[in-house]
Amino acid sequence: RRSAIAIAMGFRFFLVAALVVHRGHSFATQPSRARCNPPSSITSSFRSSALRASAAANEGSIQVARSDGSTHKLAYRIARPMSLSSRQAAPIVALHGGPSVPSSYLYPLEDVVPYRSIVFYDQLGCGRSGEPSDVSLYSIDDSVRDLKTLLKKLGLRRFHLYGQSYGGILAFEYMKSLASDNEDGVECLSAILSSAPTDIREVEKEFDRITEQLSPPGKDVTEEELNELFRKNHQCRTPEMPEVLVDAYANAGTVW
Repeated sequence: RRSAIAIAMGFRFFLVAALVVHRGHSFATQPSRARCNPPSSITSSFRSSALRASAAANEGSIQVARSDGSTHKLAYRIARPMSLSSRQAAPIVALHGGPSVPSSYLYPLEDVVPYRSIVFYDQLGCGRSGEPSDVSLYSIDDSVRDLKTLLKKLGLRRFHLYGQSYGGILAFEYMKSLASDNEDGVECLSAILSSAPTDIREVEKEFDRITEQLSPPGKDVTEEELNELFRKNHQCRTPEMPEVLVDAYANAGTVW
């Protein structure tokens, strides 16, 4: 549940971050198998076609390896693929949150940033990518290697990096790895960490504090009612959950 909350809390920030890249600014910058349950306000009925932004896009997949010798599908989407090698408007590589909530909730970036290529992909365990049942096959180090594999397969060596929520953690770890080993000469031109937590334990403590404050004095509320109060006050303040989030939660995968 908290994974889902972290994603939606950050949703309202990512358009501002996209505009920063759009305008050309640069910034230096307990394993278990579970499902990510959507908030009560989300219904299962939605039209996937409405989630597609207007930009032309290519979709495909690659195979990523794990230490046990297994390989798994990693699905990607490239908006405006013809601009992928542009020197004037370098592409954006978007890293979604979770881990477990697929990249579809970031698709509106395609309309906010109207002339750059944007690379989205579903990290292993969610969306259109493979979802191995063995949770030992998931880790931040594995996720960094998956990202490097994808960039190499796509021939991407010069780009802006955008990481939302857990994707910000992944972006940070990826940049750390580049600082120590960049034999391919990759140029990460800028990085935006949107609603990326720096201390998960502190996030959980704060969540407990906020939800306790939301409980009406002298009134018993169900967990479902409390989740809805949290959503309306701190998570996603629109009357209804945006359709892109509905879709992302509906296709959420393994939480590790």
